[in-house]
Amino acid sequence: MRYKVTVAYDGSNYFGWQSQKDVVNIQDVIEEALEIIHKKPVRITGSGRTDRGVHAKGQVFHFDTDLKIAEENWVKAFNANLPRDIHVLKVEKAKDDFHARFDVTGKQYDYYLNMGEYDLFERDHVTQLNQMLDVEAMRDASKLFLGTHDFSSFSANSFDETPDQVRTIRSLTIEQSGETLCFSFVGDGFMRYMVRMLVGVLIEIGLHKITKDDAERILNERSKTAHRYKADSAGLYLIKVDYPLD
Repeated sequence: MRYKVTVAYDGSNYFGWQSQKDVVNIQDVIEEALEIIHKKPVRITGSGRTDRGVHAKGQVFHFDTDLKIAEENWVKAFNANLPRDIHVLKVEKAKDDFHARFDVTGKQYDYYLNMGEYDLFERDHVTQLNQMLDVEAMRDASKLFLGTHDFSSFSANSFDETPDQVRTIRSLTIEQSGETLCFSFVGDGFMRYMVRMLVGVLIEIGLHKITKDDAERILNERSKTAHRYKADSAGLYLIKVDYPLD
């Protein structure tokens, strides 16, 4: 039986989602919980990676099992064996050919930034820029990235690794609540550092370090050296992963 699992996590203490040798990561911790339940190793497949320090409210993975456990009891079994900063929200039976990575039709990422006074207790969860930004200039420039573009200038993926770096951003909003900004990105897929690099260029526009025309030039250069600044990982959250019929 194949199961689809939705999980939330605080990424502050982890070197990202993906299994890596000699560092604590989220995939390994979840697989350790499954090994306790099954008394044998069980592999999981995630919808994609999140980087070191990045959080999730709706990451998705799948796993296969021969155990006969009700869906609600799977949730309890996971959470009884996971640390407090990783929490399974839902476990659903899936079709045998469901694939958490290859079946993805879209994702939403939100990015939180504090323009106000340094907040010690939110430092791992909201990026502490602690400078006021020209939000209207950022909103205007953000329209450049809507639709389908080659985002090579805003990705750490090499061309050998990812020859096609065209992606579609369906929605990009910047909402302000007090001195906190929330950048919300919805698209068909995002490459490594893509959201953080896009937020980075918008921050530079908000600080009047560069202009909207500069951002358009960077986008059109399609170059790995055109723009290197990426916003801090602490403010980034994977909110939702979409699949057919979701």
